[in-house]
Amino acid sequence: MRAVVRVLAFGSTLFGLVLAACSGSDRVELGGFTVERTPTGDLLTLSSAAGPLLQTTSGRSFAVRGGAATFEEKFGAFQLVDHPTGEWRYGATIGAFDAQGDGFAADVADASGLSLGSLSVTVVQDNLHILFLPSDPASNRSRAGLRCDPPQAGGYLGFGAQTKDVDQRGQTVPIWVSEQGIGKTDDDAVPALWPLVGSLHQSYAPIPGFLAPRAGQSYGLLSTTDHHSIWDICQSDPSELAVTVWQGRLELVLSPGPTPLEVIAQQTALSGRAPLGPDWTFGVWMERVGGTAAVREELNLLRAAHIPFSAMWSEDWRGGGAAGAANYLLEEDWRLDTALYPDFGELVSELHRRGSKFMAYFNTFVVDSADIAAEAQGFLIKDRQGVPISFDGPSFKPTGLIDLYSAEARRFVKGELGRALELGIDGWMADYAEWYPADPAAITAPTGLDAEAAHQRYPVAWAEVNREALAEHPQSDAVVFHRSAYLGAQGKIGVMWAGDQRTSFQADDGLPTVVPIMLGLGVSGFPVVTHDIGGYASATNPPCTKDLYFRWTVLGALSPVMRTHHGRAALVNWRWSSDAETTAHFRRWAELHTRWFPLWKGLAKLASESGAPVLRPLAFADPGDLRLHGVRDQYLIGEGILVAPVLTASTSTRSVVLPRGSWFPFEGGTAVEGGGSLTVPVPLSEASIWMRAGTVLPLLPAGVESLVAAEGLTDLGDVRFERELWIWLGGDGEASDGEGARYTLRSPAAPEGPLRAVGEGLVSLEEGPRSLALSLPPSTGTLELVEGSGRTHRLQLEGGHATQPITVRVRW
Repeated sequence: MRAVVRVLAFGSTLFGLVLAACSGSDRVELGGFTVERTPTGDLLTLSSAAGPLLQTTSGRSFAVRGGAATFEEKFGAFQLVDHPTGEWRYGATIGAFDAQGDGFAADVADASGLSLGSLSVTVVQDNLHILFLPSDPASNRSRAGLRCDPPQAGGYLGFGAQTKDVDQRGQTVPIWVSEQGIGKTDDDAVPALWPLVGSLHQSYAPIPGFLAPRAGQSYGLLSTTDHHSIWDICQSDPSELAVTVWQGRLELVLSPGPTPLEVIAQQTALSGRAPLGPDWTFGVWMERVGGTAAVREELNLLRAAHIPFSAMWSEDWRGGGAAGAANYLLEEDWRLDTALYPDFGELVSELHRRGSKFMAYFNTFVVDSADIAAEAQGFLIKDRQGVPISFDGPSFKPTGLIDLYSAEARRFVKGELGRALELGIDGWMADYAEWYPADPAAITAPTGLDAEAAHQRYPVAWAEVNREALAEHPQSDAVVFHRSAYLGAQGKIGVMWAGDQRTSFQADDGLPTVVPIMLGLGVSGFPVVTHDIGGYASATNPPCTKDLYFRWTVLGALSPVMRTHHGRAALVNWRWSSDAETTAHFRRWAELHTRWFPLWKGLAKLASESGAPVLRPLAFADPGDLRLHGVRDQYLIGEGILVAPVLTASTSTRSVVLPRGSWFPFEGGTAVEGGGSLTVPVPLSEASIWMRAGTVLPLLPAGVESLVAAEGLTDLGDVRFERELWIWLGGDGEASDGEGARYTLRSPAAPEGPLRAVGEGLVSLEEGPRSLALSLPPSTGTLELVEGSGRTHRLQLEGGHATQPITVRVRW
């Protein structure tokens, strides 16, 4: 096999290949990477300037075989069975690199010397692309064998929405878009109660790739496959990391970092970055079903209780009603239910006047009794005979699925979404997208894709259609949130939600699963996440209780989008208005979430530019600290805020793992040196929140009732450029508020005594033993805090449009 040397230009960056020798070389330098084979060709090493990243398994670099899969589906859950048509043939040797033209490649041969396939390597936008193609077209299964980093190196994070763990080391992760199930088993075997119960890694939004945080050299690895992939992360063999794809073409993308955030930036440069939503995205979203009277009642109750919120969403805008004493079921129409919402236009106008957007609901199903059923018949996916496929959907009625690979069907769907926008609707939940059939014998696959690939890419198509509908109505500042995704959806989804958790503290599928899901999504390129406060599913567990609602409210407030949901058992679930204590609790945390708007927007803007997740695993703080890699019940907001929520029942204390460095309790107190753990009290109304020394937290002033323009309320427009800054001395840090202002703190060490503030026009507001508050004129660019020894701590304010004095609260 002859190779090619590729020179690729992207923007102002030129990637070129330099051969250490002429054709037949054992070493190639390519765009900052080094690719090197042993003289015997039994293994390949891929390195960056900082050192080795990946190495193939000796004598087992790649493997091929044939296979024919069967796909059984019920209610969006799948049983995948592969039927091998031969044994694995392993690549024993990789030939010398051959160069010609615009790239390089090498032969991969088995132990008998017969060609197994070809290997080629290129660089695209700082990522190394490794492409293996089998020689035999009948080989439609490929496998890459890679050296597993030793346990002392660190973990493997990512793989999209995973419910149990943040670090997947020691597990085999199958990547297949699916309903998650109600409840989860501890492994990936088909559950006894399939399809109701899900298996361990069953996921709405699985992403074929990981991020490996490492001291000095983090890296990431993605597979570009549109087919089923299986990632054996050092489970079958602790020394090997194996990636198997159900197609012959195997392409891996290696991102060298070296920091975790640089890895994500490199990966999302290819997969896409989340669009930045309008300001109200980061407000509080309240939910109510029941029709015009119920929504208006909710609006009045919320405003009377002085709970800040910026959106109301009603899934039953298209119809719904009580089902028994507990449940509320939605109708499966696509258009406004004028019986339930007879004065819809007036209701939406009133919501808008009073500082609330209105959100609705759409999904990909067409039930045979739906209002669009007759019109949509030509737009449904079809079987091999061209007849629309019908199955039992979530409503247990005969259901079809919109064919989002059809241009005509996409136009029809965008027409319906556009109709909603024209009614004054400001966004919606874009539900489902996991149910596309994968059985090639049962479906007419779209041009250019087989049924398996079409299934995996269907959530991407759903995201595309929603994004295109918004683009066709640029006058709207609508927000759409999704639960389903696959690789390539990152640049089309502004907000992801964590799916349908149980209304319980159960570890398999209740509140404890929310943090791993949010972190897995963030690592995988979905930086703005939300979840149902109180949970959703109550089919096999009790409805939401007061203590669960308290704990979930706190977690919701400390997420980028704070959002409630009525849940399946809507008539009996605990909610914000169930008693006065709950109302006060919800108001307090909704106020905190709203005041943190500059933080949320600043981090979301950074995410749109670099892919950096708003919520981050603890390992990002210190990749060399192995204690942090597997922490699944804590997270960072940006770089400097650590959140340790209580996710279990009947608990008033919890152990908190702190990265190395100095950390301050958010509620006040002296700094604690990290590098260990401590047990702290966490009452039912609280979370344990810690601020890294050097953190700058920009806030809105107190009293903001909506991030949407409102009559008679204090809204974002009234205080847009008013700020409070809270800073914790003893380290360096910076923050952006998303409005063009940047705040940089340089604090060389913890102060050893009183501080003297230096700056023109300063007004002292209060002073304590280890804190002070100052009012700065809006024109002030620098605040200096000087110790008696002369050591200076400096806060630099740049950009922004401040018109009012800025309150700075200092702690040390």
